[in-house]
Amino acid sequence: MFCTQTLKDTLEIHPKFLCRDWKNLFFQALQKEKNRTVNSQRGAILRVDQILNYGIPKSKNGRLFTNVEYTAISFIPAVNEVYHGTITLVLPLGLLIEAEGLIKVLIQPINMPLGYKFDPNRKVFTNGMSSFGVDDTVTFRICSYRYKPKKIDCMGSIKDTLQNVVVDEKEFIEPSDLFTD
Repeated sequence: MFCTQTLKDTLEIHPKFLCRDWKNLFFQALQKEKNRTVNSQRGAILRVDQILNYGIPKSKNGRLFTNVEYTAISFIPAVNEVYHGTITLVLPLGLLIEAEGLIKVLIQPINMPLGYKFDPNRKVFTNGMSSFGVDDTVTFRICSYRYKPKKIDCMGSIKDTLQNVVVDEKEFIEPSDLFTD
């Protein structure tokens, strides 16, 4: 689930931060340190939005630190939630889907709609009429997840998700107004 979180962290104050543009330098340092990181309590921090509050600087071992309160866009996986992702790898043991670059999802053949089999010649899962291959965007449901350093691994299913059906506007006919006042 994508959400906006208010987080608190300690940030080291480098000597280059002590100038007129210190707020901008703090923000850049916080983005560099926290963007695209994974934490088991916070989920995957995708982007730091803004700094809300700066603490009073404190000295430890000749270095300056301050507490910073900030908002960030995060991804926290939730079991049975439905997400979108891109297939990055097709193997006989399943599909590997990547969402937001930090979340890897494995879809095993048992968790695909009925009738899909691996085609080793084309390297896709197919049922004869449609197929799942590399660079396809799919909708998946998370069955379980595990945090690892710098990424989140998930097991998923595309069996139970509702696929978006695109309606061609040329085929869509407006009903005529049968009732007149």
